[in-house]
This record gives sequence, structure tokens and C-alpha cells, in this order.
Amino acid sequence: MFEDSGKALKAARRELDEYRKTGDSMKLRQAAEKGWLAINKAVEEFLKTLGVEAKTYREKRDALKKLGLNTLRDRFMAREKGVTHRLLLRRAVRRGVR
Repeated sequence: MFEDSGKALKAARRELDEYRKTGDSMKLRQAAEKGWLAINKAVEEFLKTLGVEAKTYREKRDALKKLGLNTLRDRFMAREKGVTHRLLLRRAVRRGVR
């Protein structure tokens, strides 16, 4: 159980170690993406243990809500909220610069 999420987490740690050695920002980005994959897979595998089959981000989010796991759902959604916030901020900055 949780084999896929464990593999993704190990890959994220390797990328993070590479970033620390090289300072290559692409390695940091890759570490973040693999870290997100680890979280995503862990939630998917956790839901499977509860008998819930959820493949897409939305299915996972909705399943967590339906199960009353709101704190976990909020944490899971933090990436979505952060990405949305950054996109809006970038647009506002671009509009201000033009």
C-alpha cells in the first residue's frame, strides 16, 4: 500500500538534493511537482482503502468532502488555491506594468 506515493516522494527528495547541490531552479520545480504527485497518489491510495475509487483531482476533492474529511480536503486543495492566486497576481502585475 502507498507504493506509488512512496516512489514519488523519493524522487522528490532526489530532485531537492540535486537543487541544493546545483542551485538549478528547474530541479526545485521538479521536486515540487514530484512532491505534489506523492500527495496526490497518497490521497488516491487512502481513498481506495476506504473503498472509494477516485482518479481525477476533482473526484478526490469531492470524495474527501463527501466523507467529511474537510481538513484533509482543504490541505489537498491548497495547491489549487495557491496556483489560482499566483495566476491572478501575475495577471494583475502584467496589467500594471503595461
